[in-house]
Amino acid sequence: MDEATIRELRELVPNSAGLKPCDCGDPECKEHAVPSLRRRLGDDRRFGWLPLTAPFSGVVIRKHLTLGERIDGEESVFEIADTSAVWVTFGVFQKDLPNVGPGQKATVEPTGGGESHAGRVGYVSPVLDPDSRTARGRLVLANPEGRLRPGLFVNVRVELPTVAAAVVVPRSAVQILDEKEVVFIEKGDGFEAVPVVLGSGDRHTVEVTRGLKAGQRYVKRGAFELKAKIATSGMGAHAGHGH
Repeated sequence: MDEATIRELRELVPNSAGLKPCDCGDPECKEHAVPSLRRRLGDDRRFGWLPLTAPFSGVVIRKHLTLGERIDGEESVFEIADTSAVWVTFGVFQKDLPNVGPGQKATVEPTGGGESHAGRVGYVSPVLDPDSRTARGRLVLANPEGRLRPGLFVNVRVELPTVAAAVVVPRSAVQILDEKEVVFIEKGDGFEAVPVVLGSGDRHTVEVTRGLKAGQRYVKRGAFELKAKIATSGMGAHAGHGH
């Protein structure tokens, strides 16, 4: 279009004298036909009022159309996003796959801080990513206020079924010493680091399936400091003594 035509169109739209977008989705519809701008511009111009109807409600996030550009029916002129509900995807490690599935409760926390959101796992992929060795999980969250934005990094915590365990310790009590997971127990007038095998756990506690007996006394607080003393003194894992 030339500048004169664009100027005339701009003048017509605000004062359209009853010109309204067509309610009918069929461009050949006559019942709700919109008066043609050709009557205003003349037969030589042959322009008409052509409404673009979005397939759903949303927000325009990209505009590909430029002023005066000619388009056909195959081109994308706008991109619209409906963010009233968002997909949240997360990775499930191979060892956790037997315990994670659709229907389980999950909590979504933005990594930069902010309000947490509760939902349920809707899907776990049957295929693992060959590089990360994780399966893609997904849940859908209502987002009426738009606080969750597509592309936002989040942490997803899936609530696992309750597991009965004979021996449970705080995660802070488990330390890595000589490339082994250990717990410090009382021995004589000091402490000894004993290797343990861990089972199920959550953010705060973990099950000990081997290495620690039920009722056995162990270091609940200060295990990291005790490990640091052993490391700086050069003593082995079985020579850690202190109070």
